[in-house]
Amino acid sequence: MKMYKMITAAMLIMVLGILSLSCGAKTNSAAAANQVAGVQRGNLNISILASGNLETAHEENLSFYSAGTVAEVLVKIGDHVEVGQVLAKLDTAPLESSLAQAQINVKSAQQALENAQTPTTNSSGAVIAAPDPLTIEIKQLQLQNSKANLAEAQKSLDKATIIAPFAGLVTDVNVVPGDQVSANAVGVRIIDPENFQTEVLVNETEIYQLSIGTPATVQVVALPGYSFPARVALMAETPTIASNVVNYKVTVQMDPVGATASQNQTTPRTFPGTASGNQTAPGNQAVSGNQTSGQQSARRSYTGQASATSGQLSRQQSQTTTALPAGLRLREGLTVTISIVTEERNSVLLVPNRAITSRGGKYYVQVVSASGVTEERVIQAGITDGQNTEVISGLSEGDQVSIASNAAASTTTSTSTQQRTQTPSITGGGIRIPGVTTR
Repeated sequence: MKMYKMITAAMLIMVLGILSLSCGAKTNSAAAANQVAGVQRGNLNISILASGNLETAHEENLSFYSAGTVAEVLVKIGDHVEVGQVLAKLDTAPLESSLAQAQINVKSAQQALENAQTPTTNSSGAVIAAPDPLTIEIKQLQLQNSKANLAEAQKSLDKATIIAPFAGLVTDVNVVPGDQVSANAVGVRIIDPENFQTEVLVNETEIYQLSIGTPATVQVVALPGYSFPARVALMAETPTIASNVVNYKVTVQMDPVGATASQNQTTPRTFPGTASGNQTAPGNQAVSGNQTSGQQSARRSYTGQASATSGQLSRQQSQTTTALPAGLRLREGLTVTISIVTEERNSVLLVPNRAITSRGGKYYVQVVSASGVTEERVIQAGITDGQNTEVISGLSEGDQVSIASNAAASTTTSTSTQQRTQTPSITGGGIRIPGVTTR
Protein backbone atom coordinates (compact mmCIF):
# COMPACT_ATOMS: atom_id res chain seq x y z
CA MET A 1 0.00 0.00 0.00
CA LYS A 2 2.77 2.38 0.91
CA MET A 3 4.50 1.62 -2.38
CA TYR A 4 1.25 2.31 -4.26
CA LYS A 5 0.91 5.73 -2.59
CA MET A 6 4.47 6.65 -3.48
CA ILE A 7 3.94 5.72 -7.13
CA THR A 8 0.69 7.72 -7.23
CA ALA A 9 2.38 10.81 -5.71
CA ALA A 10 5.25 10.58 -8.20
CA MET A 11 2.87 10.38 -11.15
CA LEU A 12 0.89 13.37 -9.82
CA ILE A 13 4.06 15.44 -9.55
CA MET A 14 5.01 14.53 -13.13
CA VAL A 15 1.57 15.53 -14.47
CA LEU A 16 1.71 18.87 -12.66
CA GLY A 17 5.22 19.50 -14.05
CA ILE A 18 4.11 18.78 -17.62
CA LEU A 19 1.09 21.08 -17.23
CA SER A 20 3.33 23.83 -15.83
CA LEU A 21 5.79 23.53 -18.72
CA SER A 22 2.92 23.55 -21.23
CA CYS A 23 1.44 26.73 -19.78
CA GLY A 24 4.86 28.36 -19.72
CA ALA A 25 5.43 27.45 -23.35
CA LYS A 26 2.05 28.89 -24.30
CA THR A 27 2.85 32.07 -22.41
CA ASN A 28 6.23 32.41 -24.08
CA SER A 29 4.66 31.61 -27.46
CA ALA A 30 2.02 34.28 -26.94
CA ALA A 31 4.69 36.76 -25.92
CA ALA A 32 6.75 35.91 -28.95
CA ALA A 33 3.72 36.25 -31.20
CA ASN A 34 3.74 40.00 -30.72
CA GLN A 35 6.44 42.63 -30.98
CA VAL A 36 6.50 46.07 -29.44
CA ALA A 37 7.41 49.23 -31.37
CA GLY A 38 7.80 52.78 -30.18
CA VAL A 39 5.80 55.67 -31.63
CA GLN A 40 8.33 58.16 -33.01
CA ARG A 41 8.48 61.23 -35.18
CA GLY A 42 9.65 61.03 -38.76
CA ASN A 43 8.98 62.09 -42.35
CA LEU A 44 6.61 60.57 -44.91
CA ASN A 45 6.70 61.19 -48.65
CA ILE A 46 4.21 59.86 -51.18
CA SER A 47 5.24 60.10 -54.81
CA ILE A 48 4.12 59.09 -58.27
CA LEU A 49 6.86 56.94 -59.76
CA ALA A 50 7.34 56.66 -63.53
CA SER A 51 10.08 55.96 -66.04
CA GLY A 52 11.04 57.57 -69.33
CA ASN A 53 13.97 58.75 -71.39
CA LEU A 54 15.87 62.02 -71.34
CA GLU A 55 15.30 64.45 -74.15
CA THR A 56 16.84 67.85 -74.57
CA ALA A 57 14.62 70.79 -73.73
CA HIS A 58 16.27 73.02 -76.36
CA GLU A 59 17.59 71.88 -79.73
CA GLU A 60 18.01 73.37 -83.20
CA ASN A 61 18.37 71.78 -86.63
CA LEU A 62 20.45 74.28 -88.60
CA SER A 63 20.27 74.37 -92.39
CA PHE A 64 21.49 76.36 -95.37
CA TYR A 65 18.80 78.65 -96.73
CA SER A 66 19.54 77.92 -100.39
CA ALA A 67 21.05 75.16 -102.49
CA GLY A 68 24.75 75.20 -103.18
CA THR A 69 28.14 73.59 -102.64
CA VAL A 70 29.53 73.19 -99.11
CA ALA A 71 32.81 75.08 -98.84
CA GLU A 72 33.71 74.66 -95.13
CA VAL A 73 32.61 72.63 -92.11
CA LEU A 74 34.17 74.11 -88.99
CA VAL A 75 32.81 71.77 -86.28
CA LYS A 76 32.49 68.07 -85.52
CA ILE A 77 30.19 65.97 -83.36
CA GLY A 78 30.81 66.59 -79.67
CA ASP A 79 32.11 70.14 -80.07
CA HIS A 80 30.86 72.80 -77.68
CA VAL A 81 29.96 76.01 -79.51
CA GLU A 82 29.18 79.56 -78.44
CA VAL A 83 26.33 81.75 -79.59
CA GLY A 84 27.17 83.42 -82.93
CA GLN A 85 29.93 80.94 -83.78
CA VAL A 86 30.26 80.01 -87.49
CA LEU A 87 29.66 76.29 -88.00
CA ALA A 88 29.64 75.76 -91.78
CA LYS A 89 29.72 77.75 -95.06
CA LEU A 90 28.59 77.40 -98.65
CA ASP A 91 30.61 78.47 -101.68
CA THR A 92 29.29 82.04 -102.03
CA ALA A 93 30.63 82.85 -105.52
CA PRO A 94 27.41 81.83 -107.33
CA LEU A 95 25.31 83.63 -104.71
CA GLU A 96 27.37 86.80 -105.05
CA SER A 97 26.88 86.67 -108.82
CA SER A 98 23.13 86.26 -108.36
CA LEU A 99 23.10 89.22 -105.98
CA ALA A 100 24.95 91.43 -108.50
CA GLN A 101 22.51 90.51 -111.24
CA ALA A 102 19.56 91.27 -108.96
CA GLN A 103 21.03 94.70 -108.24
CA ILE A 104 21.34 95.38 -111.98
CA ASN A 105 17.74 94.32 -112.53
CA VAL A 106 16.53 96.74 -109.89
CA LYS A 107 18.37 99.67 -111.49
CA SER A 108 17.00 98.74 -114.90
CA ALA A 109 13.46 98.55 -113.54
CA GLN A 110 13.87 101.93 -111.86
CA GLN A 111 15.03 103.48 -115.12
CA ALA A 112 12.14 101.89 -117.04
CA LEU A 113 9.65 103.29 -114.55
CA GLU A 114 11.12 106.78 -114.84
CA ASN A 115 10.89 106.59 -118.63
CA ALA A 116 7.26 105.48 -118.44
CA GLN A 117 6.41 108.40 -116.19
CA THR A 118 7.98 110.96 -118.57
CA PRO A 119 5.61 112.45 -121.22
CA THR A 120 6.59 112.34 -124.91
CA THR A 121 7.56 115.76 -126.36
CA ASN A 122 8.61 117.12 -129.75
CA SER A 123 11.78 119.00 -130.58
CA SER A 124 10.29 122.24 -129.36
CA GLY A 125 9.35 120.70 -126.00
CA ALA A 126 5.64 120.48 -126.58
CA VAL A 127 3.91 117.40 -125.11
CA ILE A 128 2.67 115.15 -127.85
CA ALA A 129 1.75 112.12 -125.67
CA ALA A 130 0.92 111.89 -121.99
CA PRO A 131 2.29 108.99 -119.91
CA ASP A 132 0.23 105.82 -120.22
CA PRO A 133 -1.17 104.87 -116.75
CA LEU A 134 -1.21 101.18 -117.63
CA THR A 135 2.44 101.24 -118.69
CA ILE A 136 3.38 103.05 -115.48
CA GLU A 137 1.56 100.46 -113.40
CA ILE A 138 3.34 97.63 -115.21
CA LYS A 139 6.74 99.25 -114.68
CA GLN A 140 5.98 99.78 -110.99
CA LEU A 141 5.13 96.08 -110.58
CA GLN A 142 8.30 95.11 -112.41
CA LEU A 143 10.33 97.29 -110.07
CA GLN A 144 8.67 95.72 -107.00
CA ASN A 145 9.44 92.26 -108.37
CA SER A 146 13.08 93.21 -109.00
CA LYS A 147 13.42 94.51 -105.45
CA ALA A 148 11.92 91.30 -104.05
CA ASN A 149 14.42 89.25 -106.07
CA LEU A 150 17.22 91.44 -104.76
CA ALA A 151 16.11 90.87 -101.16
CA GLU A 152 15.96 87.11 -101.76
CA ALA A 153 19.44 87.08 -103.29
CA GLN A 154 20.78 89.03 -100.33
CA LYS A 155 19.09 86.61 -97.89
CA SER A 156 20.57 83.60 -99.70
CA LEU A 157 24.04 85.10 -99.43
CA ASP A 158 23.59 86.04 -95.77
CA LYS A 159 22.36 82.54 -94.90
CA ALA A 160 25.06 80.74 -96.81
CA THR A 161 26.75 80.50 -93.38
CA ILE A 162 25.35 78.41 -90.52
CA ILE A 163 25.73 80.26 -87.20
CA ALA A 164 25.01 78.88 -83.72
CA PRO A 165 21.86 80.56 -82.33
CA PHE A 166 22.79 79.60 -78.75
CA ALA A 167 25.65 78.07 -76.83
CA GLY A 168 25.39 74.31 -77.02
CA LEU A 169 26.74 70.92 -78.06
CA VAL A 170 27.02 69.66 -81.64
CA THR A 171 25.23 66.31 -81.92
CA ASP A 172 25.01 65.84 -85.70
CA VAL A 173 27.04 67.03 -88.71
CA ASN A 174 25.47 65.91 -91.98
CA VAL A 175 27.70 67.63 -94.54
CA VAL A 176 31.33 67.67 -95.64
CA PRO A 177 33.16 70.11 -97.92
CA GLY A 178 32.21 69.56 -101.56
CA ASP A 179 28.71 68.26 -100.87
CA GLN A 180 25.91 69.57 -103.06
CA VAL A 181 23.04 70.45 -100.73
CA SER A 182 19.47 71.43 -101.43
CA ALA A 183 17.71 74.37 -99.87
CA ASN A 184 16.78 73.89 -96.20
CA ALA A 185 18.76 70.64 -95.89
CA VAL A 186 19.87 70.18 -92.27
CA GLY A 187 23.61 70.58 -91.99
CA VAL A 188 24.26 70.72 -88.24
CA ARG A 189 22.23 69.93 -85.13
CA ILE A 190 23.01 71.42 -81.73
CA ILE A 191 21.43 70.96 -78.32
CA ASP A 192 21.60 72.63 -74.93
CA PRO A 193 23.47 69.99 -72.86
CA GLU A 194 22.38 71.42 -69.51
CA ASN A 195 18.60 71.46 -69.91
CA PHE A 196 16.72 68.17 -70.20
CA GLN A 197 13.17 67.00 -69.83
CA THR A 198 11.26 63.71 -69.78
CA GLU A 199 7.78 62.87 -70.96
CA VAL A 200 5.98 60.24 -68.88
CA LEU A 201 2.47 58.85 -68.65
CA VAL A 202 0.43 59.46 -65.50
CA ASN A 203 -2.73 57.49 -64.83
CA GLU A 204 -6.10 59.23 -64.67
CA THR A 205 -6.34 58.32 -60.96
CA GLU A 206 -3.18 60.33 -60.27
CA ILE A 207 -3.37 63.27 -62.68
CA TYR A 208 -5.41 65.53 -60.37
CA GLN A 209 -2.69 65.30 -57.74
CA LEU A 210 -0.31 67.17 -60.05
CA SER A 211 -0.08 70.77 -61.19
CA ILE A 212 2.39 72.90 -63.09
CA GLY A 213 5.40 73.38 -60.82
CA THR A 214 4.91 70.24 -58.71
CA PRO A 215 8.43 69.24 -57.53
CA ALA A 216 9.99 66.03 -58.79
CA THR A 217 13.26 64.13 -58.69
CA VAL A 218 15.01 62.51 -61.66
CA GLN A 219 17.34 59.56 -61.19
CA VAL A 220 19.38 58.32 -64.15
CA VAL A 221 19.71 54.54 -64.27
CA ALA A 222 23.23 54.82 -65.73
CA LEU A 223 24.33 57.20 -62.94
CA PRO A 224 23.24 55.53 -59.70
CA GLY A 225 23.60 57.77 -56.71
CA TYR A 226 22.73 61.07 -58.39
CA SER A 227 19.32 62.72 -58.02
CA PHE A 228 18.45 65.73 -60.15
CA PRO A 229 15.77 68.22 -59.07
CA ALA A 230 12.95 68.83 -61.53
CA ARG A 231 9.41 70.17 -61.81
CA VAL A 232 6.24 69.40 -63.77
CA ALA A 233 6.36 71.72 -66.78
CA LEU A 234 3.44 70.58 -68.95
CA MET A 235 0.34 68.41 -68.59
CA ALA A 236 -1.55 67.18 -71.63
CA GLU A 237 -5.24 68.02 -71.91
CA THR A 238 -6.01 65.04 -74.15
CA PRO A 239 -5.56 61.46 -72.93
CA THR A 240 -3.41 58.65 -74.23
CA ILE A 241 -5.54 55.49 -74.18
CA ALA A 242 -4.11 52.00 -74.59
CA SER A 243 -5.90 48.75 -73.70
CA ASN A 244 -8.68 50.81 -72.10
CA VAL A 245 -6.16 52.39 -69.69
CA VAL A 246 -6.37 56.18 -69.61
CA ASN A 247 -3.11 58.07 -69.09
CA TYR A 248 -1.99 61.66 -69.64
CA LYS A 249 1.37 62.82 -70.92
CA VAL A 250 3.25 64.86 -68.34
CA THR A 251 6.48 66.69 -69.16
CA VAL A 252 8.95 66.90 -66.28
CA GLN A 253 11.70 69.48 -66.80
CA MET A 254 14.97 69.21 -64.90
CA ASP A 255 16.82 72.11 -63.35
CA PRO A 256 19.99 72.96 -65.34
CA VAL A 257 22.40 70.10 -64.67
CA GLY A 258 25.36 72.47 -64.81
CA ALA A 259 24.32 73.48 -61.31
CA THR A 260 24.21 70.62 -58.80
CA ALA A 261 22.85 67.13 -58.24
CA SER A 262 21.84 65.42 -55.01
CA GLN A 263 24.06 62.46 -54.22
CA ASN A 264 23.44 59.70 -51.68
CA GLN A 265 26.68 59.16 -49.77
CA THR A 266 26.65 55.48 -48.94
CA THR A 267 28.03 52.94 -51.41
CA PRO A 268 31.30 53.88 -53.18
CA ARG A 269 31.21 53.87 -56.97
CA THR A 270 33.90 54.79 -59.47
CA PHE A 271 33.18 56.19 -62.93
CA PRO A 272 35.68 55.38 -65.69
CA GLY A 273 37.97 58.30 -66.24
CA THR A 274 36.79 60.16 -63.17
CA ALA A 275 37.70 60.31 -59.51
CA SER A 276 35.96 57.85 -57.27
CA GLY A 277 33.08 59.13 -55.20
CA ASN A 278 30.72 57.85 -52.58
CA GLN A 279 27.53 56.97 -54.40
CA THR A 280 24.67 54.60 -53.93
CA ALA A 281 22.18 53.13 -56.30
CA PRO A 282 18.83 54.92 -56.23
CA GLY A 283 15.93 53.07 -54.72
CA ASN A 284 12.43 52.42 -56.03
CA GLN A 285 13.48 52.00 -59.65
CA ALA A 286 11.13 49.16 -60.49
CA VAL A 287 8.22 50.49 -62.53
CA SER A 288 5.00 48.81 -63.54
CA GLY A 289 2.40 49.95 -66.01
CA ASN A 290 1.40 49.95 -69.67
CA GLN A 291 4.07 51.13 -72.08
CA THR A 292 3.20 53.46 -74.91
CA SER A 293 5.72 54.98 -77.32
CA GLY A 294 8.68 54.29 -75.08
CA GLN A 295 6.95 55.75 -72.05
CA GLN A 296 5.74 53.94 -68.98
CA SER A 297 2.69 54.77 -66.92
CA ALA A 298 3.32 55.96 -63.40
CA ARG A 299 2.63 54.14 -60.18
CA ARG A 300 2.56 55.14 -56.55
CA SER A 301 5.76 55.10 -54.54
CA TYR A 302 6.09 55.60 -50.83
CA THR A 303 9.17 56.60 -48.89
CA GLY A 304 9.46 57.38 -45.22
CA GLN A 305 12.08 58.35 -42.67
CA ALA A 306 11.95 57.30 -39.05
CA SER A 307 14.37 56.17 -36.38
CA ALA A 308 14.82 52.41 -36.36
CA THR A 309 12.93 50.59 -33.61
CA SER A 310 11.77 47.03 -33.08
CA GLY A 311 9.52 46.13 -36.03
CA GLN A 312 10.36 49.32 -37.99
CA LEU A 313 12.67 49.88 -40.95
CA SER A 314 14.86 52.95 -40.84
CA ARG A 315 14.84 54.86 -44.12
CA GLN A 316 17.14 57.69 -43.25
CA GLN A 317 19.63 58.56 -45.98
CA SER A 318 22.51 60.97 -45.64
CA GLN A 319 22.56 63.32 -48.63
CA THR A 320 24.89 66.01 -49.79
CA THR A 321 24.96 68.22 -52.85
CA THR A 322 27.70 67.81 -55.40
CA ALA A 323 28.39 68.61 -59.05
CA LEU A 324 28.80 65.81 -61.57
CA PRO A 325 32.40 64.64 -61.98
CA ALA A 326 34.47 66.53 -64.54
CA GLY A 327 33.91 65.23 -68.06
CA LEU A 328 30.64 63.51 -67.14
CA ARG A 329 27.45 64.83 -68.69
CA LEU A 330 23.91 63.68 -69.31
CA ARG A 331 22.95 62.33 -72.72
CA GLU A 332 19.76 62.21 -74.73
CA GLY A 333 17.88 58.93 -74.48
CA LEU A 334 19.18 57.85 -71.06
CA THR A 335 16.62 55.87 -69.07
CA VAL A 336 15.44 57.74 -66.00
CA THR A 337 13.14 57.17 -63.05
CA ILE A 338 10.88 60.09 -62.18
CA SER A 339 9.55 60.60 -58.67
CA ILE A 340 6.89 63.31 -58.45
CA VAL A 341 6.10 64.24 -54.85
CA THR A 342 2.36 64.51 -54.26
CA GLU A 343 2.20 64.47 -50.46
CA GLU A 344 4.79 65.16 -47.80
CA ARG A 345 4.69 65.16 -44.02
CA ASN A 346 7.65 66.21 -41.89
CA SER A 347 8.20 65.46 -38.21
CA VAL A 348 4.91 63.64 -37.68
CA LEU A 349 4.08 60.77 -35.35
CA LEU A 350 4.54 57.43 -37.08
CA VAL A 351 3.23 54.00 -36.19
CA PRO A 352 3.91 50.78 -38.12
CA ASN A 353 0.98 49.67 -40.26
CA ARG A 354 1.24 46.19 -38.73
CA ALA A 355 0.26 47.67 -35.38
CA ILE A 356 -3.05 49.01 -36.72
CA THR A 357 -6.34 47.14 -37.00
CA SER A 358 -9.49 48.38 -38.70
CA ARG A 359 -13.00 47.79 -37.42
CA GLY A 360 -16.20 49.55 -38.31
CA GLY A 361 -14.45 52.31 -40.23
CA LYS A 362 -12.15 53.15 -37.31
CA TYR A 363 -8.50 52.40 -36.65
CA TYR A 364 -7.18 50.84 -33.43
CA VAL A 365 -3.80 50.09 -31.87
CA GLN A 366 -2.84 48.07 -28.82
CA VAL A 367 -0.85 50.33 -26.47
CA VAL A 368 1.46 48.49 -24.08
CA SER A 369 2.11 50.18 -20.73
CA ALA A 370 5.37 50.03 -18.79
CA SER A 371 3.90 47.28 -16.62
CA GLY A 372 2.99 45.21 -19.67
CA VAL A 373 -0.75 45.92 -19.59
CA THR A 374 -2.29 46.24 -23.07
CA GLU A 375 -4.95 48.86 -23.81
CA GLU A 376 -6.86 49.20 -27.10
CA ARG A 377 -6.94 52.78 -28.32
CA VAL A 378 -8.67 54.53 -31.26
CA ILE A 379 -6.41 56.65 -33.47
CA GLN A 380 -6.97 59.14 -36.28
CA ALA A 381 -4.78 58.11 -39.21
CA GLY A 382 -3.23 60.38 -41.83
CA ILE A 383 -1.23 59.37 -44.89
CA THR A 384 0.68 56.10 -45.16
CA ASP A 385 3.82 55.08 -47.00
CA GLY A 386 2.85 51.43 -47.05
CA GLN A 387 4.97 50.65 -43.96
CA ASN A 388 4.24 53.45 -41.52
CA THR A 389 1.16 55.59 -40.99
CA GLU A 390 0.89 59.17 -39.79
CA VAL A 391 -0.98 59.42 -36.49
CA ILE A 392 -2.96 62.64 -36.18
CA SER A 393 -4.41 61.92 -32.75
CA GLY A 394 -4.71 59.11 -30.23
CA LEU A 395 -1.02 58.48 -29.54
CA SER A 396 1.94 60.35 -28.10
CA GLU A 397 5.60 60.17 -28.94
CA GLY A 398 7.24 57.38 -26.98
CA ASP A 399 4.10 55.25 -26.65
CA GLN A 400 4.70 51.53 -27.13
CA VAL A 401 2.37 49.65 -29.46
CA SER A 402 1.98 45.94 -30.04
CA ILE A 403 2.62 44.47 -33.49
CA ALA A 404 0.93 41.16 -34.24
CA SER A 405 3.32 38.78 -35.98
CA ASN A 406 0.52 37.25 -38.06
CA ALA A 407 0.18 40.62 -39.81
CA ALA A 408 3.80 40.58 -40.89
CA ALA A 409 3.24 38.20 -43.76
CA SER A 410 0.44 40.29 -45.21
CA THR A 411 2.27 43.61 -44.93
CA THR A 412 4.56 43.22 -47.92
CA THR A 413 1.83 41.72 -50.07
CA SER A 414 -0.64 44.51 -49.26
CA THR A 415 1.91 47.26 -49.90
CA SER A 416 3.05 45.74 -53.16
CA THR A 417 -0.53 45.34 -54.34
CA GLN A 418 -1.26 48.96 -53.53
CA GLN A 419 1.64 50.13 -55.62
CA ARG A 420 0.58 48.03 -58.59
CA THR A 421 -3.07 49.08 -58.49
CA GLN A 422 -2.36 52.71 -57.66
CA THR A 423 -4.50 52.80 -54.50
CA PRO A 424 -4.70 56.42 -53.21
CA SER A 425 -3.21 57.43 -49.87
CA ILE A 426 -5.48 57.15 -46.87
CA THR A 427 -6.75 59.92 -44.66
CA GLY A 428 -8.81 57.75 -42.33
CA GLY A 429 -12.55 57.24 -42.37
CA GLY A 430 -12.90 53.79 -43.92
CA ILE A 431 -10.19 53.71 -46.62
CA ARG A 432 -8.00 50.65 -46.15
CA ILE A 433 -4.40 51.17 -45.03
CA PRO A 434 -1.93 48.74 -46.65
CA GLY A 435 -0.76 46.17 -44.11
CA VAL A 436 -3.57 46.92 -41.65
CA THR A 437 -5.53 43.98 -40.27
CA THR A 438 -9.30 44.33 -40.81
CA ARG A 439 -11.70 42.78 -38.40
